[in-house]
Amino acid sequence: MDQAFLPAHVTPTPSRAHVVDSSRLGSSAIIRVAPSRLETRNGAYELKFVLPDVQVDAVLDWAREHLPADPHASWSADETYRICSVYLDTDDLAVYRRQPGFTGSKYRLRRYGGEETIYLEEKRKCRGWVSKVRTGISEAELALLQTPDLPAEWAGVWFRQALTEQQLRPRCQVAYCRLAREGETEGEPVRLTIDRHIECSRVAGLLPDRQFEPQARISLTLLELKFRNGLPRLFKGLVRTFGLSPVATSKYRHAAQACGLHLSE
Repeated sequence: MDQAFLPAHVTPTPSRAHVVDSSRLGSSAIIRVAPSRLETRNGAYELKFVLPDVQVDAVLDWAREHLPADPHASWSADETYRICSVYLDTDDLAVYRRQPGFTGSKYRLRRYGGEETIYLEEKRKCRGWVSKVRTGISEAELALLQTPDLPAEWAGVWFRQALTEQQLRPRCQVAYCRLAREGETEGEPVRLTIDRHIECSRVAGLLPDRQFEPQARISLTLLELKFRNGLPRLFKGLVRTFGLSPVATSKYRHAAQACGLHLSE
């Protein structure tokens, strides 16, 4: 473990919160926890960096030179795709305010590129280690999240239960353009993403709407590095070449501030 970039080593233990049990999924579920191998099973370490505008193109060139394109972006001529997410929070913004019991996970509904599938996601982070539960549903099934008599066999039961127990509701939508590269180095899978052109708006509905009207734009370009063990030499070279420093940041927190959610609660 590279102590210059990561906290003390964490040994993740698989649990219901980290692993999707495919034997319990209904016929509507997409048994493809896309788009990244590093977001399946036990997860990965994640480092984030804010890129100055003057470095963005150079880092994009570096990424294209050193790592293959994410195969899920193959439909795009420039190997980028748009991600739309609806983030959930309590009435008093417990997730945003990092109140006790709400510091380690976020719940959201997400849509990738031109896909029709909507993913119900829980993202957990503990000392740099990120893991996800992700279940794919159709747009028509969103209504089930607000149905009193929910079918016990439905794939999204776990998500509905979390929303009910934690009293979560839609707060804002965030959309951005992503370039993703992934491959292997030193025998381990790695992934690099660059997110930019971030837009956001308050929402009251659950649908990640590709045609939404943004309330605000966030002038931020985020680089994220994902890896399983110590920071690989490939990424150390990237960090050293561009003089990057990791930061603790969240698109949801930026969006909540840009949309004024934190001022109205």
